[in-house]
Amino acid sequence: MRLRTLAREAWANLVSGTSRVGLLAVVFALIIGGIAAIDTHVSLGVIRRADEFRSSGSATSALRATAGISGTQCDALAGSPPLHASGAIRSGDPLRLGAMPDVTIHSWEVTASFVELLPHIAPVEVPAESSLTGVWLSADLAGMLGIRPGDDVATSLGSAVVGGIYEWPDDGRARELGFTILVPTDPQGDFDACWVHVWPQNTAATSLVYLSLTGAPEEAELGQLNARLGAQFNAHAAMESRLTRHAAGAALVLGAALGAAAMRLRRLELASALHARVAKSDLVAGQVLEALGWLIPGGVIALAGVVIPAAWIQRTIVHEAFVGELAAVGASVIAAGAAGALLATIVSVALSQEKHLFALFKSR
Repeated sequence: MRLRTLAREAWANLVSGTSRVGLLAVVFALIIGGIAAIDTHVSLGVIRRADEFRSSGSATSALRATAGISGTQCDALAGSPPLHASGAIRSGDPLRLGAMPDVTIHSWEVTASFVELLPHIAPVEVPAESSLTGVWLSADLAGMLGIRPGDDVATSLGSAVVGGIYEWPDDGRARELGFTILVPTDPQGDFDACWVHVWPQNTAATSLVYLSLTGAPEEAELGQLNARLGAQFNAHAAMESRLTRHAAGAALVLGAALGAAAMRLRRLELASALHARVAKSDLVAGQVLEALGWLIPGGVIALAGVVIPAAWIQRTIVHEAFVGELAAVGASVIAAGAAGALLATIVSVALSQEKHLFALFKSR
């Protein structure tokens, strides 16, 4: 039988209600979509923990060696994933601000790459046309002064443009940047520390920070910027061990049960078609087309039930665009459910036999 003929017959069954497309689509969306939503919610918890670990500075290490760090070597480490950012820092001259002439503010001289590292570990605010130039103020200091990015700030060394403002929460991270000014400077010369942001965590990548040393390694101290959340967080292992890790398998089984139930309701029709000498291959093809008629809308509804809440949660809770990752988790569960339904449809039709026709007719 030609594909066009099969498609026409399948469409007629879908339109007439014989395929129960509406009921099956809703049941599929509720059952399989519910499993996908639960797995997505659990996966979101893992992603949020990973994001908290990364953004808190726990994935950032600092190699400290007073006047023993090469700024150029430290900056050169960045850009080779998983070592995403690096930068050098050293203690600067105390500054007095025009708005608070009686208060001495500690400053830090940093390389340009250090400024580029900040967004990885702290929320930052920059002018619309910012090129990451100018001094950077902690949010606490900027709030006290009433200063915004792009404003000028008067210091004892002259006026400077505020290139950006960064938050430095009291969440366990090292406090040296909590109430201070960062002054970008030339990377030439010696610095006091080299910070590296490595994500996902990788011991070999982190150890590259020692290449920035100008002295003996035993004179340096390597430590986490924030140790509150522990030394390691393996996001991949956390995902593999999550409570709902077998969600796709459960969806496969339940999808197969739904597909088998749909075919069981049409046993008489299948046996009658075989009695009318319809080829079993054509019968399988036709039932697969009809199954797709309720799997596609059911899958779309189920996926929407995963993506829309994930998009809302992403915008209101986490800091990065995790919608793609969450949608992939939900889509894998929905795909498994659809595969189970299609497999059960094929097997059920393949096992149908003409000899059951009269028994099924009598029990009708």
